[in-house]
Amino acid sequence: MSLEFADGMLNTSQNNKIDALSTKVLLSLLYFDVFKYPLTAQEVYHTTQSNTHLKQIQKSLNHLVEQKMLYQFDQFYSVQNNAQLVERRLKGNELAKKRLDKAYQMSAWIARFPYVRAVCLSGSISKNYMEEDSDIDYFVITQAGRLWVARTLLKLYRVIFLLNNDHNFCVNYFIDEKHLEIEEQNLFTATELVTTIPSYNPDLYSQFRTANNWSQTHYPNFPMRSVERTNKVRPDKIKNFLEKILNTRLGEFLDTQFMKMTIRHWQRKFGHFDPEDLAIAFKSRKHVSKQHSNHFQRKILDKLDAKINAFEQEFQIQLRGEL
Repeated sequence: MSLEFADGMLNTSQNNKIDALSTKVLLSLLYFDVFKYPLTAQEVYHTTQSNTHLKQIQKSLNHLVEQKMLYQFDQFYSVQNNAQLVERRLKGNELAKKRLDKAYQMSAWIARFPYVRAVCLSGSISKNYMEEDSDIDYFVITQAGRLWVARTLLKLYRVIFLLNNDHNFCVNYFIDEKHLEIEEQNLFTATELVTTIPSYNPDLYSQFRTANNWSQTHYPNFPMRSVERTNKVRPDKIKNFLEKILNTRLGEFLDTQFMKMTIRHWQRKFGHFDPEDLAIAFKSRKHVSKQHSNHFQRKILDKLDAKINAFEQEFQIQLRGEL
């Protein structure tokens, strides 16, 4: 799925006009409205699919507010006339800040597991927003050929020691260091990619971002995340010892078996999924493991499509060619 933006001047039902940049500004705000998340002008600049300047973004925002297509609440902008969304956002921002220290601490612990080569914070905490019941999500890069060993050890730790009920330890997406490019290249995956926060091994994080330069098509103005707080790679005797044991045929055998066992489990548990959706939500190959039981990607893009359709009908404009 991808978004194709219309060019030129577009007529509205009020016989006013908005330009191509304004359509892209609206699409940015509509996407984050799926999450009920108003944006500042700076954030709109970072998330608009246009290689432009902040002053031009601010000009477009002002015009759209004048046309009553957007609503402004202090420094925030939204497609909804609902000030409570700003209050909700600010509360979530504060909670995310409080849980960030824990996320970095847990990242350092995840990094001690065999074959873990990099860790990033993903999900809601990477967007600086959390609710009381939100999980802290981690995106993990492993050594090639041992992804499923690393994944299984982390999952066993969560089940045995955390009783499978720790919101601070949600590891559901793994790739290996030889396959850094994300295969699904759309607005959702681009958003998740550019917002990831490196929390262990800044050098490999930099390689990961370089391997996914396609995301700049969606977010040409989004800045690289700071690596100031990222845990550096340090020697770990226990980790090195375990890897030495598993750098054998035993490790290769276990990696393959763990993958097969997991795939069988998911096929039994989620057999009601459409095969195509199952392949995306539970991508399982030697170099990648993704576990999204509610197929979050599909839900978000479907909601965005519905919002765009409703907005186009209300204002009699065309915001995009195809979703």
